[in-house]
Amino acid sequence: FISSMLCEGLSISFTSPDTPRNIKVSCRIGLSHSRPSVVAHRKAVNEIMRTINVPTAKISLSEYFSELRNSQIGFGPFGVGEITLRDFEIVICGAALLKPEMAHMETWPELFQPGKTFVAHKWDLSDLKEKLEELIGNPDLRIRVATEAQKTYKEAVSAEGLANFADRLIGIMK
Repeated sequence: FISSMLCEGLSISFTSPDTPRNIKVSCRIGLSHSRPSVVAHRKAVNEIMRTINVPTAKISLSEYFSELRNSQIGFGPFGVGEITLRDFEIVICGAALLKPEMAHMETWPELFQPGKTFVAHKWDLSDLKEKLEELIGNPDLRIRVATEAQKTYKEAVSAEGLANFADRLIGIMK
């Protein structure tokens, strides 16, 4: 299975970032989490989103993906760590990823490049509204960031990207 996956890459159905989108922001975040710090952060995000009329309540999975495919911006909250499955869902659905800054982290492949593959906001959320307004007001920036994120992710899950990842992992384990 793994060798056939490496030969073919992963089959993922991406939605083009330049697809017309009638929802400005998708921010569906739950408040039940084992870490109090994550809950506190999400509550603060919920409060900000409420003030700008962005719904945050849970919806069904099919509604969620439909919403993401029709959203200009997807908010990537903290999860168990800085990177969450939501980040990849947002990229696949073609929305621009907005998430807390991650300058302290190094990822490989380099999927999270601030200003290139996602837009970063401060951890204290002091610039969250400003970053949202910047992306909403600048469709070229939003589409460029979302397109670059998809390009980078597609390269990572291509046959060559998966082989590079396997080689790197094997090298680390030696």
